[in-house]
Amino acid sequence: MGHRVFYGAWLWVAGGLVLPAEPTHPRTAPESAAYVRLWNFNPPEGQSLMLSEDQSTAPPLLETPANWVSAGYVPVAPGSHRLRLESAPEDEEPLLRCVLRVAGGNFVTLLVVWPGGTPEVRLLDETPPDAPLTSGVLTVRHFIPGAAIWIQGPGFPQPRAIHHPNHQTFPDLVRGLIPLRLKAGIPGLARSEWTLQADFSHCASQTLLLVLDPYGRFRPRLVPSGQCEIQPEEPEDPAGERAQKLPENLAPK
Repeated sequence: MGHRVFYGAWLWVAGGLVLPAEPTHPRTAPESAAYVRLWNFNPPEGQSLMLSEDQSTAPPLLETPANWVSAGYVPVAPGSHRLRLESAPEDEEPLLRCVLRVAGGNFVTLLVVWPGGTPEVRLLDETPPDAPLTSGVLTVRHFIPGAAIWIQGPGFPQPRAIHHPNHQTFPDLVRGLIPLRLKAGIPGLARSEWTLQADFSHCASQTLLLVLDPYGRFRPRLVPSGQCEIQPEEPEDPAGERAQKLPENLAPK
């Protein structure tokens, strides 16, 4: 019987090894590219962020506005990447430097949080399984200290409070549209409620982020995870140029 090889991801920051918060599905074979995205939560003074290859003048790999989710994953080569995180390219020193190690087929998120106004980077492994998912999977990530959140919806168990910093995964959901109702008990705020629709028909794996907006209001965010966010590339034109589509009455017979 052969050994199962784990092609995983890790992060090295300021002399410490950061492993994924919750390794999801190990890959049993390497692939040609890995995919990385950047999230930036509750920065002081609304700082936006850029992540670049260290000692490189190339444009940033990733950019994200303050307190909201980035546009999506970008492909990177498998292997180790020395990276710098900065709020502006003209800064003399970056906010921090790190080494990210990824294997082909990995989908990872670098989550930047700001305890005490100083950035820290956490690694979330969202690598999908080798076999396609046949049911929906919702991963709930809780980023509101002191808050208790309850989630209700078809296919969900009897709601129990999720407390910060715990995360929870709900598997075996219907591959379709599921209405969700969230109740939040947040210190210093009136009890908050929120409803949203999770559509698993096209994206089987999604992440629900329990976060506050820049004004301190409960504003959960639902984002796709893994390869369903990657758009296939447009096939190359074998003739070397794009054919112009003619109106039907002018098309050759």
